[in-house]
Amino acid sequence: MKQRTQGFTLIELLVVIAIIAILAAILFPVFARAREAARKATCISNLKQMGTGLMMYVQDYDEIYPVINQEADRIPGEQPHTHGGLKDTYPFLADVMQPYTKNEGVFRCPSFNKAVQRDANGLIVNNVGGSYAYRCFCGFGKPSNVAPIGPGAADLTQFLAAGYCKTAFTTSVGWTACGASMASMARPADHFLVFCNTFGVHAGETDSNVTNGKSVGGTPTVFMDGHAKFQPIDIGGFLKFICDPLNI
Repeated sequence: MKQRTQGFTLIELLVVIAIIAILAAILFPVFARAREAARKATCISNLKQMGTGLMMYVQDYDEIYPVINQEADRIPGEQPHTHGGLKDTYPFLADVMQPYTKNEGVFRCPSFNKAVQRDANGLIVNNVGGSYAYRCFCGFGKPSNVAPIGPGAADLTQFLAAGYCKTAFTTSVGWTACGASMASMARPADHFLVFCNTFGVHAGETDSNVTNGKSVGGTPTVFMDGHAKFQPIDIGGFLKFICDPLNI
């Protein structure tokens, strides 16, 4: 007698494949949200370490916030201070915080995935200074609160009042933390100091939608008193967050 081989029919296979596809469609977004929640927690942890380090720095330097370039935008000739004794170089967040954090891995957000890179001289490579931004910006990579050098150096007032924030700050000290005194802050817990350079991905949105006021997002943030948390940004609230002046 011939023995009949047992197997699945085509209909049974198609039903099983359809069930797996449905389960995958349901579970993959859940797994993605769980993964992003873990990444956000890591990002906030990074910022907590930075906040602790910055408060240690402030205590070491007479309650004065450090002068740090906002991001790795290297513009030689506009920096009146030097880093490492080299002309036309200047410190970034990772440079100033290294003695306090002892670990450059904290400057990489797992979602933004931008780590610190250094060249053969040990200087941070242009535009690769990590995932986080410091509150010291004049619109052209030059730390504000510091006298510019040479022609073409713009100040924060020109940048912010030129249609971006639509806020006429009297001087750049009205916005920047660079060189500002902690004692002069009326509400340090309300003003950001360092933030993750993504305004949407941690909330499942695109940065452009959040910055253009089309969706709700947020970013992990260190405030000027050193505490860190996820800062939600509601629709239209991006400029309110980024252009908030310091009352000093």
